[in-house]
Amino acid sequence: MTNSFLFRIISADGKVYSDTIDELYVQTSTGIVGVLSGHYPMVANLVISNFKIKKGNEIKFFAISGGILNIERSTVYILADTFEEAGDLDKERILAAKARAEERLKVISKEDEEDMRNAEFSLKKALNRLRLIK
Repeated sequence: MTNSFLFRIISADGKVYSDTIDELYVQTSTGIVGVLSGHYPMVANLVISNFKIKKGNEIKFFAISGGILNIERSTVYILADTFEEAGDLDKERILAAKARAEERLKVISKEDEEDMRNAEFSLKKALNRLRLIK
């Protein structure tokens, strides 16, 4: 019996990451879920967070801006709004996005709920990504 499973993450813009891995740890709306080979099938909502995968002795970290986790018999899928691998993150770009979101929050009217939610979402994504930068 193998201790690995196929993991795929697909973003709304068509970006794909696919690999056979041994472990997945991801933040759902109800808590952290650890996935090993043979995990029971489930579907869960994902929140803006970081997650990690392990393959052998290698560990990779990702930032995700929400999505859906779908665990099937031998494959785990994440359908993500957006995701980035930690090694691909650009600190200057993230800091600029954070500053833009903070500035928008200062000038947005409290009555403009949609614009407020969008600015807060952008700020949360930037702060989440910054946690992965060393």
